[in-house]
Amino acid sequence: MSLYRWPADTPNPLMEVSGISPLQAELLNNRGVTTQEVPEFIDPDYHSHLHDPLLLRDIEPACQRIETAIEQGEIQNDYQPIVDSKTQDIVACETLSRWVKKDGSIIPPLQFIPIAESTGLIVPMSEKMLRSACKANIELCKKYNADFRVTANVSMRWLIDNDFVPFLS
Repeated sequence: MSLYRWPADTPNPLMEVSGISPLQAELLNNRGVTTQEVPEFIDPDYHSHLHDPLLLRDIEPACQRIETAIEQGEIQNDYQPIVDSKTQDIVACETLSRWVKKDGSIIPPLQFIPIAESTGLIVPMSEKMLRSACKANIELCKKYNADFRVTANVSMRWLIDNDFVPFLS
């Protein structure tokens, strides 16, 4: 089932994106994710690149590359400082995921986060990133002050996962 929120003169836009759904459903099912867990609204601009049959063929290898990157520590935390505008002191930081390949090249987040989200790989990736951020926070508290905080974005996919709260404890 597809939900299309933009007007169209013909049924072609919906038909074009609906052909993607069986492949996405199969990939999600292979990873133990039900389609009810990942509602998707079809944005024609976001999905315009999905007309490329090579991309569809490359989704599963991309998942394998992301899994390998997680296992090998290529997806790393990058810390963005949060500065107090009055004192100019660094009071906190936000951790962001960055994929730094062994050769030093960087894969932009927009090229791997959406795939990780839609396939469930966001959960193991986020667990590893949050563990690392917590360890870094201990050192940053020593360097700056005991009230120093590290913030992290949490995927809705992980937030609704039954293992999220136990992970935090």
